[in-house]
Amino acid sequence: MFRSPDGAGDWSLMNEVPITADDFYVDYKFTITNRHMVPHYRLLLIDSEGVEHDSPIRGILDELSRSEYGVLSKIMKMEYLRMGRGNGIQVLHYKVKTRGALSGLYDPETGAQIGDTSCESEPSFGQKFEGGYRRPYLTWCEFKDVGPTLVLDKEKGLGAVDQHHVTARFMAFPRLAPGDLIVHPPTDNRYAVGVEVKPYMFKGLMPVAWDAKIQLLQRNDPRYRVPLPDRLPPLIAKP
Repeated sequence: MFRSPDGAGDWSLMNEVPITADDFYVDYKFTITNRHMVPHYRLLLIDSEGVEHDSPIRGILDELSRSEYGVLSKIMKMEYLRMGRGNGIQVLHYKVKTRGALSGLYDPETGAQIGDTSCESEPSFGQKFEGGYRRPYLTWCEFKDVGPTLVLDKEKGLGAVDQHHVTARFMAFPRLAPGDLIVHPPTDNRYAVGVEVKPYMFKGLMPVAWDAKIQLLQRNDPRYRVPLPDRLPPLIAKP
């Protein structure tokens, strides 16, 4: 059995010993820390001939009837069509890593970055784990409101600083979470997802879209060194 915090990567093996047909497994380490991190599971079945079969991905809150799934599918298809018919732009969505080797510039006691995160040899781009981010997804995003806002930088004493914030709408998958990185490939503009992330939920269980405030990063930000893929991944398929 494998578990992911959101079904979009960072899969971890839960049972070192294979489970037989007469046995079962209980995930005692299962936790929900916030609405953006909902555990998902998948099973790997190895038959008597040694052939591997991977199961579909299931979230712990995926308890909908067949008719409800039909309604949800129609809503998500309409959202996909609305994005693709002029409202949306294609962006790369990088999810922050939630497991792996800790970055050498991360202090586990204080949770703060230590050292120079702008160093060219820094492999985590200011994040907790080495590599910083998972492989990106190519998806849709709609910019709803764009404009600069003045922010008072009290810590550095720089006075008012221009920070471009964008109110944006995203598809249901992958789940949007604070700290995710959004990249617009044609311009290489990079945005960090802020703490204001609002899901639109079906029956309070399944997200059909996300609204969030994202901030345009300055060009000297270490996240501009996150490598782009040599070839864009396939656009996320219609639901």
